[in-house]
Amino acid sequence: MFRLSALLAEATSNQTYLNAASNAADFIHNHLIDSNNTIRDGLTFGPNDSCSQTSLILLYNSVMAIHGLAVLASLTKNTTQEQW
Repeated sequence: MFRLSALLAEATSNQTYLNAASNAADFIHNHLIDSNNTIRDGLTFGPNDSCSQTSLILLYNSVMAIHGLAVLASLTKNTTQEQW
């Protein structure tokens, strides 16, 4: 959904899509990036409602996230997002 929101924001200049893409980028950065700056495939939920990153690294999903971030950063000119 991140990549789609970023592409829709680019195509339509709609603030709702831009907000959705920014929120998705924040979620990915805060929850799916590991200590090696690798994008993990998702989260798993443990017995006490705890969650952690999966051990999976799927290149396809990483590429989609990177593409979405590139589109988003080009739209917002946000230096923090550009650094991600």
